[in-house]
Amino acid sequence: MPLDKFRSIINEFRPVSLQEAARAELMHRAEQKCWFHRSRLVPLLEQILPFYYILEVERKRLIAYQTLYFDTPDNQMYLHHHNGYRWRYKIRRRKYETAQNGFFEIKSKNNKQQTLKKRVEAPFTKEGVSTEERTFLGQHTPYGNEPLTPVLYNQFRRFTLINDEINERCTFDIQLQLHNGQQKTRIDELVILEVKRENRYWPSVITTALKDLQIRQRGLSKYCMGRAILETDLKNNAFKARLNYLQNKIINFPAYV
Repeated sequence: MPLDKFRSIINEFRPVSLQEAARAELMHRAEQKCWFHRSRLVPLLEQILPFYYILEVERKRLIAYQTLYFDTPDNQMYLHHHNGYRWRYKIRRRKYETAQNGFFEIKSKNNKQQTLKKRVEAPFTKEGVSTEERTFLGQHTPYGNEPLTPVLYNQFRRFTLINDEINERCTFDIQLQLHNGQQKTRIDELVILEVKRENRYWPSVITTALKDLQIRQRGLSKYCMGRAILETDLKNNAFKARLNYLQNKIINFPAYV
């Protein structure tokens, strides 16, 4: 993906402000995830350009994110995801380049495959969980009294496209970096797309474009993938197919289309 062509096309999208984009915040939503080699990104953007706005904050369209994930000493949240629990949680801190403060977030998936997110404003720190945050966890998760420790830190850059006619929000994450204090890696070839909307069955310009480009839906958790890559002793057999695809069709195929 030539960077100059990528920068050029994201500058062609019509901008939308953070306040205007709040209409598509979608804290309760259905998600469709896709991930693909970066060589497909510009063709996808060219196809959907007339139909979407791009989020612009402080004149920035490509925004840096930092995330710190927590888990129990026995990796309960990671293993619940790995083992296919219908109700599962992720607990994390997140900081946006354009925000003064960070957020302490709970992301959960229920037995109807809906993704729910709750958060409170909090400083971004790599320390443990505060008393106030423990109260918040106790109100919304089973982990209020569980010992939680930081297990994975990631960085990436995100741009967000919005189609307010059908209340749809599409996030594109690129330039992913992962580390856990001992091991680290960077995956520049990967693009992670999440299409978020109230109803996964509504027709959409972007889902049609994905089909045209033969990019199929394929789930991916940055948290689980990051831990499986950096901690090879963790149980990961349920993720093997995705990890193999990532290695063989993304990382090792710089011109894959």
